[in-house]
Amino acid sequence: MAAMTTARPDRGPLILLGALAVLMLVAGLLPWLVGGTSAARALGTPLAVAGLLAGYAVLRTSRPPRPAPPRRRPTGGCAGCVCGAGSCALAQRVDATRP
Repeated sequence: MAAMTTARPDRGPLILLGALAVLMLVAGLLPWLVGGTSAARALGTPLAVAGLLAGYAVLRTSRPPRPAPPRRRPTGGCAGCVCGAGSCALAQRVDATRP
């Protein structure tokens, strides 16, 4: 796993992808808005869908990541036990060896 850094990534490619998404969306919707032929609409529909997907990718990438949920401590385990089963074999062995 790669080490995480605190440096902010370059936003240039993200801005270009956002501009491409807007252009693709406009190019795909234009035949529908001006009443183009069915062949033009058929070619424009995949462009509009690709523009929406690229726009969604830009929006998802530009948001900061969500913080990780806090870790829950196991319940029912003994002190220091991570199994959470309720009775630790190590604790039972320690208790059995005590006089």
